[in-house]
Amino acid sequence: MKSFAPVIVGGAILTLVGCSVPERGDLAYGIDDAGDVVAVVQMCKDAVDAVIVYNSKEDFQMRWTFAEPVTDFGTLTLENLDFDLQSGAPYSAFAGSSDNTASARGPEFRVSDLVGLTPGEVYARDSSNGYEPAVMTVGEFQEMVRRDCAQFAG
Repeated sequence: MKSFAPVIVGGAILTLVGCSVPERGDLAYGIDDAGDVVAVVQMCKDAVDAVIVYNSKEDFQMRWTFAEPVTDFGTLTLENLDFDLQSGAPYSAFAGSSDNTASARGPEFRVSDLVGLTPGEVYARDSSNGYEPAVMTVGEFQEMVRRDCAQFAG
């Protein structure tokens, strides 16, 4: 994976995590052909317009915005993403809407969880296994989330 300078926003993550925005889809992580990390989002209802990656120590946070809100399926290259490769620190991410009407959460991950991924694979929460993280294809991720969308009906 490429290495870039991080953007750190101290303290802001507390406000973002403290909100209880309804989950309306799911988020997974992949690697594109250039070796960059991508966020893969499958929505069931409503729309998200940004992805935020943060660490558990709350001293690292980066945000990316989709060109258009995602109402179904979308990918977003997480450009300039810089992880502390030595720490093995856990990271988390979510997609959210600027009006706080929808979100999609991804599994906690470490850089080592993403290193072996190839384009077309994602690291996602597996709903058939208690939402434990698993590697699957993008198609399998989409099918799984669509099956799970029944809980968001109405």
